[in-house]
Amino acid sequence: MTGTELLPSLTQILVTSAGLALLALIPLVVISATCFTKFLMVLALLRNGLGLPQLPPTLVLTTLALILTAAVMHPVLGSVGTGLANIPIDPALWLAEPERTLDLFKVAMEPWRAFLQANSGDAELAWLAPGLDPATDRVPWTAALPAFMLTELGDALRIGVLILLPLLVVDLVVGTLLLSLGMHMLNPTSVSLPFKLLLFLGIGGWLTLSEGVMATYTIPVLP
Repeated sequence: MTGTELLPSLTQILVTSAGLALLALIPLVVISATCFTKFLMVLALLRNGLGLPQLPPTLVLTTLALILTAAVMHPVLGSVGTGLANIPIDPALWLAEPERTLDLFKVAMEPWRAFLQANSGDAELAWLAPGLDPATDRVPWTAALPAFMLTELGDALRIGVLILLPLLVVDLVVGTLLLSLGMHMLNPTSVSLPFKLLLFLGIGGWLTLSEGVMATYTIPVLP
């Protein structure tokens, strides 16, 4: 078999290997470059604050976090998909014109990069991209991605504090009442659980929580 005959086979092998590598990176991308981490952390903190370490199950929380993530990321991923559709599906052309293919890929991924920058904190961007003004300058991926993830982790903890403080007050009130009534044998956590559930449902429950977290995101409009 000649070298010319081997070229299509080698190209197909390279494309298949690259596709498998990209599939393996999907979980890492979802965790680091989407709002999945914040949603999951907030839901987990709420579950712990309610005193229900096993309910809802972790699988349910993960699924809900993925669904809410898809709702937030849908406009961004739609723009990225439109840009990727402009890249010719021709491995031979990719190898022949790698620079042009890379430029098309960068243009297609620009909405995602802009989303990361728009939803990163000023302090994180100032640390990772010194000398750049996030309001006017383009922050590169190498700074936008870690800044976004650090911001997500911090925001999740701040939201968690807002969730846990009212629940802690309920625990303290119930515990104080039980002590004052001399009911030392009752478990304060078990007694406060229905009151915490009533408080959570009274403010709108899952809907209010989901809307509140989703409202923290900005979808940038690119020119």
